[in-house]
Amino acid sequence: MARLQLELDARGRSGVIFGLGVDYFNSGVTAGQSGDFFRNAPVWLQLGWTPTARRGVVLQLMRSSPRRLSTTSIGDTTAADALDGSRADWLLRGYLRKRDDGMGTGLDVFAGLSSWDGNGVSQSSARLGASASWRAPTASASVTAIYQSLWTPLDLRARLGWTPSTLLTVHGEGVLQLHEGGRSAEWVGGGASFSPLRHVQLQGTVRAGQVVALPSVETDEAQSVVDAEATVGWESRAVGAHIGVARTDGFRPPAYGTFSPIVSTIAAAPATTWFTARGRIVPFNWLAVDGWYETPLSDAPEGLPVDHMLGTASIRSKFLRRFQSSAFDLKASVGFERWGVGVLGTDGSGTVVNQVPQNYIRFRIQFAIESFTIYIERSNTLGQLTGYVPGLPIPQAAQTFGVRWGFTN
Repeated sequence: MARLQLELDARGRSGVIFGLGVDYFNSGVTAGQSGDFFRNAPVWLQLGWTPTARRGVVLQLMRSSPRRLSTTSIGDTTAADALDGSRADWLLRGYLRKRDDGMGTGLDVFAGLSSWDGNGVSQSSARLGASASWRAPTASASVTAIYQSLWTPLDLRARLGWTPSTLLTVHGEGVLQLHEGGRSAEWVGGGASFSPLRHVQLQGTVRAGQVVALPSVETDEAQSVVDAEATVGWESRAVGAHIGVARTDGFRPPAYGTFSPIVSTIAAAPATTWFTARGRIVPFNWLAVDGWYETPLSDAPEGLPVDHMLGTASIRSKFLRRFQSSAFDLKASVGFERWGVGVLGTDGSGTVVNQVPQNYIRFRIQFAIESFTIYIERSNTLGQLTGYVPGLPIPQAAQTFGVRWGFTN
């Protein structure tokens, strides 16, 4: 498994900007296959002129040619889950601001084109849009309109935000989308964060309306959603803890043809109540522990485990007693992830596809000298045999060694 990332950014005094990046990834050969299992090398190019923070124009291009062999029919390049094609994305954006600090009124106009050619599919989608915004020290507002030549001819969005004091923040959003086939989606949402006491945070969000999950599939109709979430938390320098309860409305999830030999259908999800807990402990500057846990309080929808847990513990030293310049940095961390048993869906014969519980441990140690970092990482240390999706195993005890260096002339 090999990866190489390179990026060059340049800016002239006249405001001319240039950017070039490449991200080469090759997963190598797996058992029973010939050639590269997955390979991609997206290239990013940026050209622009931004003489001040108040005006400018930027052109970006992202181009990639992903190639993946089949996981369900080993070595087959024509199976449903095999991939071989090229994608290109263009984006041209111009902006105007009233002030250099971003306050006051602003206008963004943009045009883009996305295209794909591969696996017997050749298509492109163009889009045009504009966004008008206003920002004050304690309030902001924006209105965005986007035309798209494929799937969603019209996308309108409006957002508001207000912070009347350091104790209260509120925000709202409204969306209207017109999709092909006479379909439409519209919803409103909002939320608030309130701190009645020092370190105490109360937060809540809600969204209600109609949503189309897959605008590209004409048979996918709009579904009603009423989702809400509330959390209470404590935030200080050494301790952070948040407990939340969320309700997601019933939903008909789509099944993806790519994995039809494994999971062909996913049952409609009932309205579900979720419990979430996350926290962090930083008793010393050199030690930090954080984690996250989620589980449904009712029946879990298909495609999700009944519980999911993530945690990380890190120690870090900047050798400050010996090197006051902080030129050296040593960090070691261990991560833990677990998901419980669940039902992914059913296969083509109607047999239930279960997800077995899995536990993963990852180690990482890195040493930095100024902006030069060298690291080694080992994942799936316990050697779990299966991944979340059957047929897509996570490599056992995979070890990665690498270096990263960033510098400015």
